[in-house]
This record gives sequence, structure tokens and C-alpha cells, in this order.
Amino acid sequence: MKRLPQRLMYDRRGATAVEFAFIAPVLVLFYFGLAEFSGALMADRKVNLVASEIGDLTTQPTSISASTDVPDMIAATTTIMAPLATSPLSVRLIEVYEDSSSNTWVKWCQPTAACTGYPTTDQGSPTSGTKFTIPSGMLTSGNCIVQAQATYTYTSPLSVLIPAPWTFTQTFYLVPRQSPCVTLGT
Repeated sequence: MKRLPQRLMYDRRGATAVEFAFIAPVLVLFYFGLAEFSGALMADRKVNLVASEIGDLTTQPTSISASTDVPDMIAATTTIMAPLATSPLSVRLIEVYEDSSSNTWVKWCQPTAACTGYPTTDQGSPTSGTKFTIPSGMLTSGNCIVQAQATYTYTSPLSVLIPAPWTFTQTFYLVPRQSPCVTLGT
């Protein structure tokens, strides 16, 4: 009986299992954390792509239709955002004109609902005829520039690892290709 405690004290056969029991939860946490982080990175990359593509599609023609072209471009964002949900996505297009006094004005904003309640509006509601600030040096007198902006709120499926939603916003400024300004029709 005296030899049993002595034998157990020098027995190392279960040491690896005990070490694994300590390390396994940390490894599982790292695995799911990396999976969630890569999901958030994918959302950020797709928001970048949505803003770029919708701006590019807007600046290619000389005119676009508010009733057909804009809804079609916004519908295309569902394909770009796949496999992510599109309900937390907001898209806004603003054409800004610079007059001879170097003042910049909103020429049009689409879609109309996004122009009045856009989540990251820092300059109020950009309605036609209102002043709008863009980075300096991007526009010359008598020309227009299109601001394409996309915002996406990423909510983690595992809210234990990332409890608060992350908001990704991307803004692109693109110059119309075939004319000084893109005309917005009905």
C-alpha cells in the first residue's frame, strides 16, 4: 500500500492527456474566432466591391433612369454580397457638381430613401441643390463626380465571440466617362 502513492507520483502516462485537456478549449476558441474574423473580412471586402461596382455602373453611360437602372444596379448587389444577407446593406449614389465659384452642390441622389435616412450621413440629407463637401482637388469647375457609398452591418452568428455588430462603410468617387455629368432620368 505504501508503494501506490509513490508509483502514482512518478507515473507520467497521462500527462499528455491532461495537457491536451488544458489546450483544447483554447484551440477551439481560436478556431471559431478565426472563422468569425474571416466572415467579417469577407463582409468588408464585399462592401468595398459593391461600392466600386455600383459607382462604376453609374458613371459608364451619359444618363441613367431612376425607375429602371438604379433598381437594377441595387438588385445586382445581392449577387455581389452572396452568400451574406443583403438586408443590412445600404447603398447611396450622389452626383456632385462644382460651379464656377468652386462650390459643390448635389445634382441628384439615389435611391431616394437612402438619401434621406442613410446611416452614415455626416452632411445631412443630400437632396438636389444642397451643398455637399467632397475631398479637395477631386473636381473641376463645370464637371460632376459621383460618390458611391455602401454600408453593411455585420452581425456575428456566434455573438459570444463578437458580441457587437461591426459596421463597414466604403466610399468611392468616380468621374463620369462619356460626359461631364450623368443625367438622371425618371
